[in-house]
Amino acid sequence: MALRPAWTIKNGIVVGKEFEFQWMGGFAITQKQKNIKNLHQSNLV
Repeated sequence: MALRPAWTIKNGIVVGKEFEFQWMGGFAITQKQKNIKNLHQSNLV
């Protein structure tokens, strides 16, 4: 598991939140794509 921050702006105020998601180790492009997909899915929850 990995914990990463993400930020957004609401009503002119920067709001940060940390998201936990399944991390796939490795240097292959497919591994990076899996990590991005997992991060985006955790952000939707």
